Amino acid sequence: MSKKAFPKMRVAVISIIIIVAIIAGVAYYYVTLPGPAPTPPLSPIKIGLVGELTGPWAYSGTGQLEGIRFAVEKINREGGVLGRNIEVIVTDSKGDPSEAVTLFRRLVEVDKVSAAIGGLSSSVAIALSPEADKAGVPIIMSWAASEKVHRKDSRYVFRSPVQLVPCVMQGVTEYIKSQGYKRVGMLVADYAFGRSVEACLKSYLEALPGVQVAVEVAPVGETDFTSYIRKLQAFNPEVLVNAHPPRGASAIKQMIEMGMKPEVLIAYAPDWTELWEALRDDVFQIKLVHIWGFFDPSNPDYIRVAEEFREKMGKFMDMSQVVGYVQINLLAEAIKLANSAEPEKIRDALSQISYKSFLAFPLSYMPWGELREPRIVMTVFKPGPPPGRVNPGAEWHPEAIYISPPLKPYVPEE
Repeated sequence: MSKKAFPKMRVAVISIIIIVAIIAGVAYYYVTLPGPAPTPPLSPIKIGLVGELTGPWAYSGTGQLEGIRFAVEKINREGGVLGRNIEVIVTDSKGDPSEAVTLFRRLVEVDKVSAAIGGLSSSVAIALSPEADKAGVPIIMSWAASEKVHRKDSRYVFRSPVQLVPCVMQGVTEYIKSQGYKRVGMLVADYAFGRSVEACLKSYLEALPGVQVAVEVAPVGETDFTSYIRKLQAFNPEVLVNAHPPRGASAIKQMIEMGMKPEVLIAYAPDWTELWEALRDDVFQIKLVHIWGFFDPSNPDYIRVAEEFREKMGKFMDMSQVVGYVQINLLAEAIKLANSAEPEKIRDALSQISYKSFLAFPLSYMPWGELREPRIVMTVFKPGPPPGRVNPGAEWHPEAIYISPPLKPYVPEE
């Protein structure tokens, strides 16, 4: 190779190096150039709980919250609703109606919830009902079985899944008639719910010839029922309707201790566990009928969910946990149906929905938010654990003895 060729080669090599460097720089630029910003996660759908976690109704209120949390975790784990997680903002009214109203307004105005759950006690629900219509935010009432909760012009008030007093008392009247009972005793709590049971059942029983009714009214916080029981004992009822939450179990125990053992109809919706803890083996000493049920505990779909609840939460899925679980799933289905988390659209979807799950009746609604096709499920205690892994090692299980046909929905007078 001639000496003249070396400069040419050097130029060629340098040119190649420069070209490679330029290409590498361009490649580096394209590789490191920031791409489009990742899509931020969608904000959660907020649901407010005006709970009753302390105070007279704490047993049911804390159970309801357990069911809510179980349902929310399950829904979010499976992808949420409309691609968004559900977030529940929890408050505690302590069972005080004015405090409940304050909390609801804060949930609406500050937290901007899409819907709310509340109204465990009837007094709280009656206070919240007009607030929901005024705010234009749907609220799912819980127990709150007084018919005064609903007005004919209510459009944002719905219930799930506990039935109203008039509907349940229809079923109770038919039961009393079928048994041929003529002496009916009643122990009721002195507040909206208890008084509703008293007035409604008495009006139905008046249509049954020869039926006598004796009523004793006790304060909500009463713990010593001796004087009330003595008066009822003198009447000697064949069946006693117990409408005294949250102290009804204590009244039953005192009644048994005083030697009074009529058939007892539990005319409210306590947890089975609550009754068992208060009465233990006494539940087998008398015919104790829980009349305010809304699902058959032998339903395979309930058993499947209750087994999962037991595995996740470490306890039995009782009535209060079912209430919270169903309420969240009802709202999730309504949001899907509405394809929106806007309160008004959720309200419209609830007005059209027919949601059943493992309940004994579908959750569908009259225009004012009352259940369209309610039924009642009566249960009794039986020895031994329930089927499957629902409550292993338990000394008892609930068994359905009667599921009513669809009952007539309540129509408010105004």
